[in-house]
Amino acid sequence: MNRRLGCLTGGGLLAATLTLAVVLVVLLTTGGRMFSPGALNAEAGEMLGEVRSHAEIGGRCEACHAAPWSGAALSDRCLDCHQNVAEELSQGAGRHASLAGQAAALDCRGCHLEHRGATAPLTEIDPQDFPHEAMGFALSGHARMADGREFACGDCHTTTVLEFAPSTCTDCHRLLEPEYMSAHLLDFGEGCLDCHDGVDRYNRDDFDHNTLQFPLQAAHAEVACRGCHAGAQTVADLQGTPQDCIGCHREDDAHEGQFGHDCASCHNTTSWPDAGFDHNQTAFPLTGKHVDVMCQDCHTDGVFQGTPQDCFACHADPIFHRGVFGLECANCHMVDGWTPATFNAPHSFPIDHGEEGLSSCRTCHPDSVAAWTCYGCHEHTPSNVQEEHDGEGLGDITDCVRCHPTGQEDEAENRGRGE
Repeated sequence: MNRRLGCLTGGGLLAATLTLAVVLVVLLTTGGRMFSPGALNAEAGEMLGEVRSHAEIGGRCEACHAAPWSGAALSDRCLDCHQNVAEELSQGAGRHASLAGQAAALDCRGCHLEHRGATAPLTEIDPQDFPHEAMGFALSGHARMADGREFACGDCHTTTVLEFAPSTCTDCHRLLEPEYMSAHLLDFGEGCLDCHDGVDRYNRDDFDHNTLQFPLQAAHAEVACRGCHAGAQTVADLQGTPQDCIGCHREDDAHEGQFGHDCASCHNTTSWPDAGFDHNQTAFPLTGKHVDVMCQDCHTDGVFQGTPQDCFACHADPIFHRGVFGLECANCHMVDGWTPATFNAPHSFPIDHGEEGLSSCRTCHPDSVAAWTCYGCHEHTPSNVQEEHDGEGLGDITDCVRCHPTGQEDEAENRGRGE
């Protein structure tokens, strides 16, 4: 019995030794291919690590797989060859850096699979798990295509996942909203990703402009986006749109900048023409009849600042005055009406000497204040005055005040008597 066990033990050791020897020979001659789970990808690309494809590595497993006791990760070996990706990660830029920020450690095998055959794709992404928002475009609003079927990577990335045709957006959205997209593309171009990030930040149905620094009120709410954001191609362009009135209403400024750019001090968002300027805050408040005067009647040719404030600038001196009263119109006229006027200056002849009280200027000065007559009231003519004063040697009988300085008849009698 013991002899039989000894023979079996000796035979087993011999078989094991032979088996190990065969394995070692195969391992040495095949370079470790016997342990490979499948062929490597043979698609040729740029030269990296002295090879153009993974298949050119041959059976050198150590090129990608470090010894277990070395502590090195497979991803570290990937970066030894793919130095462009290593540079992205070191600079914190690019799609790989974005993905690295989504995980505790970058694992290339999460997207890039190998040992699946010479023609199998190296990149395979599960849309359900892939953090697409890390690429700058979320898929939260893109669950289905225009025809109702679920999105697949190939619907947008037609060649490789690294390539994206801008027409992908426009082709799909034209099916959904043909009229809107035609106008939208004319206004803002085809660079959809320059403004849209997949979370529909600028979706016209959900976007609330009133949450921004410039809420849209009254007539502004009816203005199309291009009305203020004409030519905008990026988010920076949209955010950089001027927020002062003059940014859009420069052509509407009939004042040509004379009032500055604070249009809201007079204009409102309901109607640009319906301005409410408070003239009483200026050096020339509007009172009386001036309140009803149209702006352009005083501010001709669109001139506002520097408009003369003197009465005669608008109210030309009438021929009747002949310049006798100068330019101080307010001495007689009031803002409640140009007429009637009240003469407030000293007058050499009493203008209230008649039975009717105060007489109007034209009673004695029918043509102009430069000439006067008494025949406007008294019931006589030059001929009967001449007859009545015949023999008194008066000569000029039109200068009544020479003998009647206050309009009293007895003044002339006293003068005649030498009193």
